[in-house]
Amino acid sequence: MTDQEQRDFIRFLCKELKAYSRELAAYQLMVATLKARGIQAVGLENLLAECRTSETLRKKIDADFQPLEEILPPASEDFAEMAKRLLSEWKPTGRPN
Repeated sequence: MTDQEQRDFIRFLCKELKAYSRELAAYQLMVATLKARGIQAVGLENLLAECRTSETLRKKIDADFQPLEEILPPASEDFAEMAKRLLSEWKPTGRPN
């Protein structure tokens, strides 16, 4: 993969993450709005908890992400913490290279 292809791929992933984040936020806002309006959504919290642990949902997400995971090299074990720290402290001064 060329440097340009890598940048394009990262941009693509960012765009996809943004779309997924928006969709998730819409669902969260919908539930919060239902609660704020006092709409009786019997068992809504239980249904949400059930959906979070759905085997069907897990399989779909795994299948959706499998092609990406296959081309990515494994990250080091402590990378997640390092990435979180980097993002929380990052003060970009210009455009990425």
